[in-house]
Amino acid sequence: MTQDIVPTNEDQDLEEEALEYNDKPIEISRTEAVKIQDLINLDGTFKKIITAPKSTFVHHLIHLNGKKFDFTGRDYLRPVYDGQARDILLKTGRQVEKSTFLANNLTALSVVLPYSRSLYVSPSHTQTRQFSSEKLKPSIEGSPLIRRYLTSSESSSQVFEKGLINGSFIFLRSAFRTADRARGIAVSGALTVDELQDMVMSEIPVIMECTSHYPEAFVLMAGTPKSYDNPIEAYWQSSTQNEWLVPCPNCRHQNFLDEQNIAPTAMYIEDRLPPGPVCKKCMTPLDVTKGQWMTFGPGQRIHGYRISQLMVTWIVGSKSQWLKLLWKRDNYPAGQFQNEVLGLSYDSASKPITRDEMIACCDADKHFWPQECPPATQLEARKFQLVAGVDWGEGNDGSDRYPSGKVRNASYTVLTVGAYITPAVFRIFFMKKYIGRETDPDYVERDIARICGILNVQLCGVDWGHGWGANNQLVRIMGAQRVVQFQYLPKLKEKMKWDQVGFRFHLHRNLMISEFFYALKNGQIRFPCWKEFEPFAKDFLAIYTEYVEFQRMIKYDHRPSDPDDSFHSAHYCYLAAGIYFGKRYGSGGR
Repeated sequence: MTQDIVPTNEDQDLEEEALEYNDKPIEISRTEAVKIQDLINLDGTFKKIITAPKSTFVHHLIHLNGKKFDFTGRDYLRPVYDGQARDILLKTGRQVEKSTFLANNLTALSVVLPYSRSLYVSPSHTQTRQFSSEKLKPSIEGSPLIRRYLTSSESSSQVFEKGLINGSFIFLRSAFRTADRARGIAVSGALTVDELQDMVMSEIPVIMECTSHYPEAFVLMAGTPKSYDNPIEAYWQSSTQNEWLVPCPNCRHQNFLDEQNIAPTAMYIEDRLPPGPVCKKCMTPLDVTKGQWMTFGPGQRIHGYRISQLMVTWIVGSKSQWLKLLWKRDNYPAGQFQNEVLGLSYDSASKPITRDEMIACCDADKHFWPQECPPATQLEARKFQLVAGVDWGEGNDGSDRYPSGKVRNASYTVLTVGAYITPAVFRIFFMKKYIGRETDPDYVERDIARICGILNVQLCGVDWGHGWGANNQLVRIMGAQRVVQFQYLPKLKEKMKWDQVGFRFHLHRNLMISEFFYALKNGQIRFPCWKEFEPFAKDFLAIYTEYVEFQRMIKYDHRPSDPDDSFHSAHYCYLAAGIYFGKRYGSGGR
């Protein structure tokens, strides 16, 4: 008699009940069922088809530390294992069994899907080796059924390649600045991307292409968040954003677990509260095992789950472990605690402006003017004395390299149009980033001149450093009196000075950028609704500050893979308005 084990995420009925909570989330319910069907083979022998949720297979199939993998105290993981999604994202704190989840999935899929090809990718060689030795190897060789029936001396058991006798393979690779090591591996089982927050954003789509031949393949992504402009946050915003909400037994408030659910340290030390989170409304202790997954982004292809240390039962309920968590809360930098413990993104003090501050610069009832500039837009444009700003770019996404092998900075040409709507408030009406086929320099120059002409732009501020050749072409089209060039300099006695020889304004880079950030943070510059502005806002949020010891100064910088062109385009637009309206910044003048 033969016995076949078949995975059946598709056969499992997962109910989804709508549950109102701030008019947003949808509850994800939990079910567990096993079906056994007897079938007769063509040769007259019998076989059993076992249908069960993936978590049930994992429980009976995989052993951890010599025992079956136990979901007791891990109830929040069952819906993650058993959901219908083929694309899963885990945004987690540290030490919440993220890597164990990835190893269990890779192992289970390789067992029940013969001849499958799976791939694990992490940013570094060391991380990949550690995952292979500490997580994947024990789940295969430490599980009796797998070791007995699916491994042999002939099956591969290398650090970067695991094979089973059913024909399945798991490949393990690293991809920090390049995805070249993962190219050429066709994934039919599961593509697993670990420590997503440390990946170069432009390399992730290259890794994803490994599944292009097999649309039924699974994609598992996981990591611990950092800032809001990190790759894991970008994918989180495009996911279902499932949160573990815990009801208060006293006031019935549904608690989104964060720092507000942690009471003062003294209350735990004096045993006035049991170790664990409390209701942020009434301070009643919470039973985290009573929580439910709620979907805050319904309809998305990627199913995202945030798992924090406030959810795990080996921390909650243990006084010694909980006191360690409290020590972290009281001693870690704010950003580190939000990232490492709570699994939340955080914009640290090294960011000159935060995501929330950028959102505060937006007006929900305003919209960008359409790029076609129809008659209605042209009519509205006549109400203002418009100025423009241009930051030139090469049209690179950060994946190209110089012949030396160095990564070329991601950069795009961006056009910004705005005007003072009051003596103290400057509004941005129009922004355009030239990408794809529109990156041809001749097209860019003609299109910028066309838009400035249609909107009757009075003065256009442009970047001298990268685009002096393009600037000359723009001057020929628009006229010398309608184009002003800006050049950043690291040191200058004045904030802004006119260079009569070079026919451009010199700018003290740090001081002028600092003043622009100050204007942004104080509501002096307004943008349309966040939904439309967000693609451009990423360039603002890509900028960070760092201290240069030998120069004894703070400088603004950005990672090569994260463009900042929209920021400088808006800055040049703002400076052009100051020039046009006579708001002098230095002793020089035109």
